[in-house]
Amino acid sequence: MLASWVLGVSLSAAVVLPQQRWILEVEDPEAAAALVEDLGGEVFTALPQHQALAVSLPVGTEAQLTDSQWLLALEPDHPRFPLITDSSHFPAEPDLPRLPQSETLPYGLPMVQAQLLDSSLIDGVLLCVVDSGYALNHEDLPSALVTGYVDSQAGPWYQDTMGHGTHVAGILAAIGGNGVGVVGVLPNADPRLHIVRVYDASDWTYSSTLVSAVDKCVVEATRQQRPVVINLSLGGPDASRFERRAFDSFHQLGALMVAAAGNLGNQDYAYPASYDGVISAAAVGENRLRASFSQSNDQVELAAPGLGVPSTLPQGYGLKSGTSMATPYIAGVAALVWSRHLHCDHLTLRRALAESALDLGLPGRDPDYGHGLVQAMAASDWLTRFCPLVDRQ
Repeated sequence: MLASWVLGVSLSAAVVLPQQRWILEVEDPEAAAALVEDLGGEVFTALPQHQALAVSLPVGTEAQLTDSQWLLALEPDHPRFPLITDSSHFPAEPDLPRLPQSETLPYGLPMVQAQLLDSSLIDGVLLCVVDSGYALNHEDLPSALVTGYVDSQAGPWYQDTMGHGTHVAGILAAIGGNGVGVVGVLPNADPRLHIVRVYDASDWTYSSTLVSAVDKCVVEATRQQRPVVINLSLGGPDASRFERRAFDSFHQLGALMVAAAGNLGNQDYAYPASYDGVISAAAVGENRLRASFSQSNDQVELAAPGLGVPSTLPQGYGLKSGTSMATPYIAGVAALVWSRHLHCDHLTLRRALAESALDLGLPGRDPDYGHGLVQAMAASDWLTRFCPLVDRQ
């Protein structure tokens, strides 16, 4: 599935060469690109902030790069997937043009105390959603302050052929009080959302594409001069040295990043969630018990609702489950709390979310729930000791 094929045609024969994706960390990008093309490969993504190129090479030819003086590192460009569950865990739920009630309050909102905080100051924080796009014309999603990046490969940010990104966005920001649909964590104002689409019609992307997307989130936050919370409802099983270093740099720049812990129901690590600079999100049900699919390990930091979550879809509404759904609950709470304490940095905010979480499972931090169920009001109360509330005048 992950191999692409290139047809090389000569006067004597047609040769089909299987290709493999690689990340090259380089001192001389032009020399690297020239050699890649000489070997029959292709440069897909330039990552100048990280001195890197994402390329494809005919299988076996990567060894010819190792003697190049400009090569700093070479590693596979690992796949990254949206982390929703498959139907083996529970029956599939139908997608609906309308929900049965005029407006549905998801069970997760009171669980994370989202309704206890006023979201009217949320435009002080940028929320960046790296996913499959956004149904901009949806009746229950905000549009006034929503921006995005148009990617020539993945497609326009304001469209969503998969539906995953629109479901995630609805958990974050579905409009409240309009009499239709559902209610998001940030329902009562126009949040500043920035959408970076990384999936086209396929259901996966590459690590290099993910790093490039988060770069765009950080650049946009710098342009707007706002702190940024980045929602990453995705992941994969393979760690990457390059990706780890990139996420460390994003963390050092002040981004608060939340990623899905994984849906295999075992103790494996998923990435980028399991990098130290990222909050790893576990999923629980309405009973506050860990969802059977939610991965359990020592990198899990916080838990949130992720089982049978109602939200928006491009053609209406539907229920989805996964650590993908838990991630925007945590990201939304983080943005909501940060908007009330803009003088705090991302490190203090992250500590507040951990210290104020509702302890679940074994006492203290544990592999199933991390520090526990994220709590918006409790986190804001905790932060008042270090950062004053934003003046509402």
